[in-house]
Amino acid sequence: MLKTEYTYSGSRVRADMRTVDRHDVLRLWEFKIHGNYAGLGQALTYLALAREELGFDRVVRGVLAAFDIQPEVRRAVEILNLGIELVIIPEKLRLAGGVPGIAAPVAVPQIPQLPNFFQSDAEEI
Repeated sequence: MLKTEYTYSGSRVRADMRTVDRHDVLRLWEFKIHGNYAGLGQALTYLALAREELGFDRVVRGVLAAFDIQPEVRRAVEILNLGIELVIIPEKLRLAGGVPGIAAPVAVPQIPQLPNFFQSDAEEI
């Protein structure tokens, strides 16, 4: 890990984390509870800013890490070859910061049918 909350010069945009691996590949991480379009947009923005900042001379990858990732986001990354890696955060790490679980379906209560009190009035008119 090189730095957390890395800010790009001339911008208020901050990548959550910057790392480098043994092959000198720089990765810019965006962490989300749910990997959605907003997270993908952020990761793409960090990727573009980093490549520009480094003069396009270094291998840079964006990473979107989340507990779950929308299927459409996965598809877009794969089809468009966006240079973004998708990482699923292990479920057990939800307990580390009190992250809520994936929402379970909510049972909708049955509302009893009330007699139509106005029907008798309408018939009289």
